[in-house]
Amino acid sequence: MGSASLEAIVRGCIEEVRDAARCRGIDLPPSTAQETLSFSTTLRNVTPSMLQDLEAGKPLEHEALNGVVVKILQQSGKRAPINEILYAALKHIDQGLRVKQSGFNGSP
Repeated sequence: MGSASLEAIVRGCIEEVRDAARCRGIDLPPSTAQETLSFSTTLRNVTPSMLQDLEAGKPLEHEALNGVVVKILQQSGKRAPINEILYAALKHIDQGLRVKQSGFNGSP
């Protein structure tokens, strides 16, 4: 991945996904984070779908990717701090894109 701090964030995000899955009776193996990171290195020349959506002005997938993790863990009385931050940031970007597309400039 090239950055120890970025890798730690990714691993933490995946652990939150594993925790949400456990809340739904799905046991993802402890190797999920390493397998995901290893697989991601094979995708160096692939543009992520969310970036494609952003560049095309399409709605982002933040609800399905990060929002669901946050909601499942909240329903179980737990937190998903990394996914909460990602969700909030992506939601803000998506809302800004929608406002820009509507032509609304904030002035009366």
